Amino acid sequence: MDSGQDLAKKLICNGHNLVLTGQGGTGKTHTIKTCFEQLKLLGKCVQLTCYTGIACRQYPSSIGATTLHRFCGLEDGRHNNNDLLNLISFDERFLITKCRITKTDVLIIDEVSMVSKKIFEQVEFICRKIKNPALYFGGIQVVLSGDFFQLPPIRDELYGDYGHYCFESNFFINLFPHRINLSKIYRQNETSLSNAVSELEKGEPSEETNLFIKIFK
Repeated sequence: MDSGQDLAKKLICNGHNLVLTGQGGTGKTHTIKTCFEQLKLLGKCVQLTCYTGIACRQYPSSIGATTLHRFCGLEDGRHNNNDLLNLISFDERFLITKCRITKTDVLIIDEVSMVSKKIFEQVEFICRKIKNPALYFGGIQVVLSGDFFQLPPIRDELYGDYGHYCFESNFFINLFPHRINLSKIYRQNETSLSNAVSELEKGEPSEETNLFIKIFK
């Protein structure tokens, strides 16, 4: 593990909330897998979630990754906070969801760039009300992983989701004082290409990147 990955592991395994970012190929998934295994050795109940089912497949079946919607019983997003809380609290169909939240010590959310402010705040609300009303997320340690320069949240105006980023939530900054951006790319050896991708996703291409792109015209 490089220094950024190692620092992330130390913070996560010492119980800190953390946002882990970095473009594709910087080792976010590897870091999450390593932390998951270490947390399990420490006796923690860890739930690894992704926004999509396809992303869950990048993790071994032994980890038991699931979608964030399934973890928290969000279904298709039609329920408001109080209605969903009532379902999870009293409806037998949501008994597994309630038990899952109650037992969770650490919640890892991958593909966080796709998680909207509405979904993020609803997950926080449900975890808090079910597990411990006095603490954010009910006291569950939360680890976010992803690249905010990649896929944005999906708008669903029918159910009041306008696609705002989760970091626009009022309590986001205070909840995640630790933010690590991994920068060393392991998946791509072509420096010019990786630099171009990094600059283009930020909308700040250098002269070198512009010249590099012209090669392919």
